Amino acid sequence: MTRLSNAQIDEENKLQVEWEKGRQFEEKFHTLLALYREAAHAYKDRNGNPCTVDEFVIETLTVCEFNNRDKYLKSTNAACRTFFANVRGSLPTINTHMRLLYQLLSLLSESELDEKSERVYAKSLRGQLSDMELVLIRYNCWRKVGENMRPLVAKYNIMKHLPLLNLLEYRKYTEMGGGSIPNDYIGLLSDELVLWRREISHLFKMACDTDEQQEQVMSYGSLFDVKFSVSDDCRDYEIMLIQKKNSKVGIKDEVAKLLFDISDEDMKGLLSEFHREVFDLANFNEWNNIEDLEQSEKPTYGSISIEHPSGIRECYKRISFNVKGNKPLNVSYYQVEFPKAEPQDDELVAEECFGNESIID
Repeated sequence: MTRLSNAQIDEENKLQVEWEKGRQFEEKFHTLLALYREAAHAYKDRNGNPCTVDEFVIETLTVCEFNNRDKYLKSTNAACRTFFANVRGSLPTINTHMRLLYQLLSLLSESELDEKSERVYAKSLRGQLSDMELVLIRYNCWRKVGENMRPLVAKYNIMKHLPLLNLLEYRKYTEMGGGSIPNDYIGLLSDELVLWRREISHLFKMACDTDEQQEQVMSYGSLFDVKFSVSDDCRDYEIMLIQKKNSKVGIKDEVAKLLFDISDEDMKGLLSEFHREVFDLANFNEWNNIEDLEQSEKPTYGSISIEHPSGIRECYKRISFNVKGNKPLNVSYYQVEFPKAEPQDDELVAEECFGNESIID
């Protein structure tokens, strides 16, 4: 009876310690979060008037002159330099703001919370970040001083709702940059690309978990189907946009009408750079393109194919693009934490089995 009581006391003590740790974490988290939100309202506009971070970023993007048309990584680096060249006077405010975010993410990463609780806090933080904050965080991470934040931003998928079309490097596809996407529809297409990325991540997770090929089709009225495919080994990915007819008359779906109006040239560039974002830049080249990979191990991006197939019902135009890897392609932290097992060479498997009788038994 005494032993049982002692065991119960020990268990209660452990629970008390865990409860206290949880209480202390929650107190620190909400204190830092309050400081972070306060910092988000400490900005000043170009006339020295107080403003929010949203107003600050919108104003900065508006005054930035950016016409770079290099490949995506170079264009992103150039966009980062351009953005910060226009905010030199506000760097102390930005640095304080971003350091508080780094402290929040570090606290969460080092908290020893269970996976479910950690996910809840991450979602809570992510849900409070506005579109313009995400733009600022994105560019901050591409600075040298923001390198340490990259793994944490990738781990907690902070860029999940990043509005790509608001970035300077995507301006060339919008009317303000000479492209075919109307300025009023920038938000609509950015939101849709967020959904595409989420679907791609889901398909890779399913393929990783089930070892089965995954496919999904998103339909936009009677005008477009967008088909995503992931191979069972997560090494091959393909997207296919199928335009069913050459008219948008009677179409009510706003996204379908927008996709119809985007020029082929802009669509090719947009698809290519969107997928470079998904597979490389969203995780800051941490997962698929890290420096110690041999060139042959890095993902290869196919060329955009635009066809007008004859004899295929409800297929006026077909646009396709693929990404291939000699290793499983990673698009989420889940895949990094639970990597897909590499298939073993048949001879190696035989050697391991016949060299160890316990395996045969």
